[in-house]
Amino acid sequence: SDPKFEAGYVAPSADDVDESIVGGIDRESVKRAIAAYRKEFRTCYEKALLVSPGLSGRVVYNWLIGGNGNVRWVEMKKSELQLPKLELCIKEIISRIQFPAAPSKEPTTVFYPFEFQSRK
Repeated sequence: SDPKFEAGYVAPSADDVDESIVGGIDRESVKRAIAAYRKEFRTCYEKALLVSPGLSGRVVYNWLIGGNGNVRWVEMKKSELQLPKLELCIKEIISRIQFPAAPSKEPTTVFYPFEFQSRK
């Protein structure tokens, strides 16, 4: 099994053009916090598969993390999924992730792709 395939969605590769993490919190800490919620992301996806079997594709979100680690806002930038219920489900999870506080207290801007692949 491919180690990059994690629980219904594929972690972006190191050079993914849709990924950008800039600001007070380092990239690895942000990615670790996102990875801790992969079960929840998978649950969103599995529910979507019941409605739309074989659904796969990528959805990119942009969000701002305050200096204290709380998510201030989240917006979807682009989606190949065309399934609002799934897109909203992911957005709601992102909005409640508790990121580590930034040592500098500076906010962090994140662009992050979620790639979903159904298990054939």
